Amino acid sequence: VVNRAGAGGVAGIVCWSSIYPLDVVQSRVVGEAQYGAARRYPNVRSCFSTVYREEGLQAFTRGYTAVLLRSGPVNAVLLPVNDAMTPVA
Repeated sequence: VVNRAGAGGVAGIVCWSSIYPLDVVQSRVVGEAQYGAARRYPNVRSCFSTVYREEGLQAFTRGYTAVLLRSGPVNAVLLPVNDAMTPVA
């Protein structure tokens, strides 16, 4: 169980580390209140470039620490629980 918990924690951290910048962009594009021509980010590419140009690389990592503090323990619990709940075939 301890090995599976460790594996789950590491997997959660690796997963969020690889996807976090894309999640930042997705949140900004989807969370925009405007529609049509008035949109600040008409597509993903423009969102990446606008955020990088105006806020720098740091904008893609803002909030990352909180995500890591949550994802490690959550996945360390979820993987062994999922293993325990999965019926053996």
